[in-house]
Amino acid sequence: ALFYAITISPTLGFGNNSYMEYSFVADRYQYLSGIGLLVLLLAPLAFGFKRFAVKTPAAHAGRAGVAALLLACGVLTYAQAHVYRDEIALFSHVVSLNPAAHSAHYNLGIALMEEGRLEEAETAYKAEVRRDSTDPKYIQAVNHLASLHFNEGRYEKAAELYGYSASVAPTDAETQQNLGSALAQSGRLREAVQSFERALALDPELEMARANMRLALKKLGERDAGAAGR
Repeated sequence: ALFYAITISPTLGFGNNSYMEYSFVADRYQYLSGIGLLVLLLAPLAFGFKRFAVKTPAAHAGRAGVAALLLACGVLTYAQAHVYRDEIALFSHVVSLNPAAHSAHYNLGIALMEEGRLEEAETAYKAEVRRDSTDPKYIQAVNHLASLHFNEGRYEKAAELYGYSASVAPTDAETQQNLGSALAQSGRLREAVQSFERALALDPELEMARANMRLALKKLGERDAGAAGR
């Protein structure tokens, strides 16, 4: 009992752990502590088998029962181990059991992005933004995903995601600036100028938005002049 208490004490709430934001219960933290209970239960059983190892039908049945139990535990352990194969498997398992586990959705999105599975990451992040639009980290996650699309030259997709973030968090100047950049790269210069104007209205010190707006206005003027010349 003392062994169990000491080994499980770090998870009893004396210190803060991130999972406690969602639950004070985490069965995986009993694995180390459970060793003491297993020894307590199995040592007498092992002693009994050794002391009374007689070749009777009852003894053979007892051994067969123990072997079957061990086999069943092995099969269950093997099946459960697949959950911990990688982060995608782990967090997919968590959200399948608890769709409200916000951190699991967030971590799943990160793991999917690291594997290059951007469309699936987008689905995970958008689900969380819809569920909890008050948490800025999910908006940041969508913006991070948009920046990956932007850096890979998929400007329309980046503009779509930045637009999604801007609709959820319309007062975020940085998002408006990023949306304007994606729109400008997509050739949608008038919309880009409008986004830059919104960004500057929210944060007049955002010099990147000011510089990008000047560039967009210059390109727009050149394009309009070219169209008038034709």
